[in-house]
Amino acid sequence: MQPLWQQGELVDDFRLEESLPLATTATFWRVSRANEPGRMLMKVPRLGANPSNIVAFEAEQMILAKLSGPHVPRFVASGSIENPYIVMEMIEGETMRPLIESLPLPFDKVAALGAKIAAALDAIHRQHVVHLDLKPSNVMLRASGEAVLIDFG
Repeated sequence: MQPLWQQGELVDDFRLEESLPLATTATFWRVSRANEPGRMLMKVPRLGANPSNIVAFEAEQMILAKLSGPHVPRFVASGSIENPYIVMEMIEGETMRPLIESLPLPFDKVAALGAKIAAALDAIHRQHVVHLDLKPSNVMLRASGEAVLIDFG
């Protein structure tokens, strides 16, 4: 059974810095680890979660560990069956979901975003993965401009 963690605690060698309200099926923490550069995010399945959410979490844990490149968050670590979590690179910024509020978008912006998302999909397809839940809330943009696909569960 997963413990109820608190800010400042160590989970394995990750320090829980801040709880982030990002989703309903998991708890997210901004975490740090000695000698590990960059900001990291820990995703933990919620206690008492629906069994299908647990299966999705386990699928994401396996998939994310195998993917690489600028179009996915960098996988850092994962926990055990008794202490499940995924630690990944924290992508700064928001998902593309807020763009829905500013519809319609200019054609050139739609074309540019479409090209970035297509490049991200091509990159994961070349790694033999298909994202089964592509939607604006599962796409982020890096500061460098690449689309990043998230939530592989």
